[in-house]
Amino acid sequence: MAVCEDFHADPLCFFLTRFPEDRAPFSAEATDAELLRGTKSFNAGGGTYELAGADYIEHIQYCSYPNYEAYRLPLNSHLSMGC
Repeated sequence: MAVCEDFHADPLCFFLTRFPEDRAPFSAEATDAELLRGTKSFNAGGGTYELAGADYIEHIQYCSYPNYEAYRLPLNSHLSMGC
């Protein structure tokens, strides 16, 4: 069995998409309303993460949703090597 050592301040980059069923392509000259609608289906950001045993913590430094900037997101991780 392998034991995970502690890692700190490694780079983190993420993006999330949520495509609504009625998602239509933008017009040739995207309007402000189209661009606003597009931001509701896409989120991206980055920062660093820490991994210490089963504790995984994201430190979000920048994000397309400004309220997530400077956010600390602690999670508990589990790695399984089986199928």
